Amino acid sequence: MLPTITASFVNLRLHPSQKILAALSALYLGVAIALFVPLLTSWLPLIIVTFLLECLWIEWLERYQHYYRQQGNLSITVCGAANWQQQKWQINNIKVVTRWFILFRMQHAEEVIWVCVSHDACKDEEYRALAMLCHIARL
Repeated sequence: MLPTITASFVNLRLHPSQKILAALSALYLGVAIALFVPLLTSWLPLIIVTFLLECLWIEWLERYQHYYRQQGNLSITVCGAANWQQQKWQINNIKVVTRWFILFRMQHAEEVIWVCVSHDACKDEEYRALAMLCHIARL
């Protein structure tokens, strides 16, 4: 019989996932292309489409910067306490755990953020340890 391995904490070093950044860019590019359809059918004037494209560009930059700031050392215990970016956080909700990414919500004082950890945002063994901790913790 194989020994049971459990983890009471996990330490990982996060860096921006190229796959999530590509998916984010593809999503916004798809919306930008869809904005050209009303322009070609003369449903919306050029000035409105230009304004909407500018708003979309600004939103993409904000999402890109927000995701890019989600990097650094992350330590999580089995009770959901997390240490990230020199602050103490509490994991409130683990929304999605798949082989491609893990999505969870963390809270620090009044600030609440969603963190998406992709399998290519850290080492494979760190990602597996985090996935195992999420299944054990059931937060």
